[in-house]
Amino acid sequence: MPDWAYHWGSNEPKCHWGILFALQNVYGLNPGLASTYREVAAGFLHYIHGVNPLTMVYLSNMYDSEAENCANEFYHSWFCDGSIYDDARTSPNGPAPGYVPGGANASFAPDSSYSGPALVPPMSQPPQKSYKDWNTGWPEDSWEVTEPGIYYQSSYVYLMSRFIRPLSYQDWASGRGLSGPSADIYADHDHDGVCNLLEYAFNLSPEAPDSSSLPELKLAAQVLNGQPGTYLTVQFLHQLGATNLTYILQGSPDLITWSDLCTAAGTNAPGGPGFISESGTGYQRQIVACDTVRSESSATARFVPFKLVWH
Repeated sequence: MPDWAYHWGSNEPKCHWGILFALQNVYGLNPGLASTYREVAAGFLHYIHGVNPLTMVYLSNMYDSEAENCANEFYHSWFCDGSIYDDARTSPNGPAPGYVPGGANASFAPDSSYSGPALVPPMSQPPQKSYKDWNTGWPEDSWEVTEPGIYYQSSYVYLMSRFIRPLSYQDWASGRGLSGPSADIYADHDHDGVCNLLEYAFNLSPEAPDSSSLPELKLAAQVLNGQPGTYLTVQFLHQLGATNLTYILQGSPDLITWSDLCTAAGTNAPGGPGFISESGTGYQRQIVACDTVRSESSATARFVPFKLVWH
């Protein structure tokens, strides 16, 4: 990025440049350079994550995420100078984590009424080092350097989203401290009667008993294939990252003959005669499905369980 681009809010164009390269792959432009485009886009993201002349993560208060050097202060009325949210190192609470400050600003200057010592840094520095980690208001005007903005934040989030993959079972297990036999898909680490595979599939915790949070079938009014009525209905989570996991809602009148009501496999769109809707735009979607037999027209019992197929 050219030196002139390190102005007020420079972290926004920094992310925009990365997005520009990432979009080459999104739209399949020049596939022969796909790996190069990804590498260059990642370089702009790495800048925000600390690969910069300051070796600083341009995100606030990220120590709990193992950042060794990050933005400790930023200009914002919620986390202002002298408040309990002032400084991640010295304040009782510190600012909220994950805010993106404006970034290096080679054209920074305090208000003309400022009469204190020269503010170095951010002044009198090379463009990429024109940054000071502070949140003092007028007349120092730190907002020209550290004030966050939704446009900085959204640019960073969009760029980062180009490098996030769905949550695999291995990610889920290791992220919850499961290893060895405890990480097996059939293990029940918290002894709540729900094996790890079910905990993962429905976004439960393997560390605390929570079997009561499993999807629950209820009688609900639905219109299925043009037929209004009361159907056994369930809403459940679909992990799109589980490409080797298939969710199948089944129905039976006798526990012998089974029919598939709704199937959701990997990133494929769910479907089946009992599928009603899917909501959400991330890697975790909510599916609503139901039995295909109205309770008003069934004189016998109906059984509607889940079947999870691990490939």
